[in-house]
Amino acid sequence: MERHTGDHVRRILAIQEERQTQYGKLRNAQERYGSGQCSLQEYQAATSDVTAAFSTLSQEILALAVAFRGWGMGGVVTILAGIQQNEQEKLQLTVKWQVLQQERASQEEREEVEDFGAAEHRKRELRKKLAAVEGTIAELIRDLRFECEPYLLDQSAS
Repeated sequence: MERHTGDHVRRILAIQEERQTQYGKLRNAQERYGSGQCSLQEYQAATSDVTAAFSTLSQEILALAVAFRGWGMGGVVTILAGIQQNEQEKLQLTVKWQVLQQERASQEEREEVEDFGAAEHRKRELRKKLAAVEGTIAELIRDLRFECEPYLLDQSAS
């Protein structure tokens, strides 16, 4: 079990890194589309690819949680559930952020300056929520590392 536990924790950490890569791809697609560097179809394809990747990664986390539950590691399962919930919220907030960015660009094109204040306020509030969710995810990852530290240390020694 110890070997598998360490391997599973390392896979979870790799999944979190892959999620960051996918967020980067999502931001890049939005920036390219917003600046006219790609078509709507290309943007939709990139968004679809990222969504599919997020779904695959989430399914993998859920499968790993089943293994931890089977090993009687309920604390890890709870941490993983928290990570999943916060990652889902982060993705939703990221999409809302992108919509606000699109709206702002559209307002600038139409020179609707009076709406900038409200849009900026929404962006600040959304950014605060996003930062809070990212902080919670980082805290949960630290908790996971702490909870599984013996398994990670045993594996690195061999």
